[in-house]
Amino acid sequence: MGNGPGKNVERRRRLYVDRALQGRLIGMMVLFIVLAAVLYLILHFLMGNGSIWITLSRLLVALLLALTGAIYTGLRLSNRIAGPIYHFARTLSKLNRGEYDQELKFRKHDQFQNVAAAFNQTIESIRSRVREDIAFLDTLAGQLEGMSGLEPQTKESILKQIQEYKARKEQHLVKRSENITNRSAQ
Repeated sequence: MGNGPGKNVERRRRLYVDRALQGRLIGMMVLFIVLAAVLYLILHFLMGNGSIWITLSRLLVALLLALTGAIYTGLRLSNRIAGPIYHFARTLSKLNRGEYDQELKFRKHDQFQNVAAAFNQTIESIRSRVREDIAFLDTLAGQLEGMSGLEPQTKESILKQIQEYKARKEQHLVKRSENITNRSAQ
């Protein structure tokens, strides 16, 4: 069962990787099992002993109530997981298109707040590098303009290429200020 050539498979070595999230999930499962048992015992003692069918019907009622609570809680918790993953994927897609103006922000009780913080730091680092590239292009263009010995057409062609490349880099950063302005106007 080894990994074949060219396969990059990472095996999980730890089953328990996010104590807070996994602990909540396990705790909720245990809670609903205990809740079902308690509801059954309450129904059993309040209504007295009866036939096997009455006992089974009480057990069914207790299980249905616990299942309803489990489904509701499961949907709420899964939304706190699936929502951030969906938002993260959309934001990565925008980043892939060159829209460096992204910021990942989740709702207060969503999972993966630490991922959003790390992502935002990474994006800020990328924006900083883009600003450094723009400054370098300005320096390069200034040095080129001051150079002698180049044919004017060659110099103009190189300067035009630098300016076009710089404009594309600046476009990645300008969208951020436009989005912030649009968000504050809404």
